[in-house]
Amino acid sequence: MAEMCMYETYRKKPEIGDMFGMCQAQVSRLCRSAFLSPVIVEKLVDGTLPLPRFTAVADKLITLPLWAEQHALLGID
Repeated sequence: MAEMCMYETYRKKPEIGDMFGMCQAQVSRLCRSAFLSPVIVEKLVDGTLPLPRFTAVADKLITLPLWAEQHALLGID
């Protein structure tokens, strides 16, 4: 799905959602997560970055900042 978002194979989020059985909000979150810092992804996967803390910040972002700015927003060194 990340490739579809990056290369605009499908331009409409509802179309992607229909393909994967997701709502538009879920598609939006997933597309944004394709541009997360690898450090943040690793911390989410290994459980060292609490999901509520991450979603509280991530859901308020309109655009996803550069990796250093992502780290600063989440208090990651």
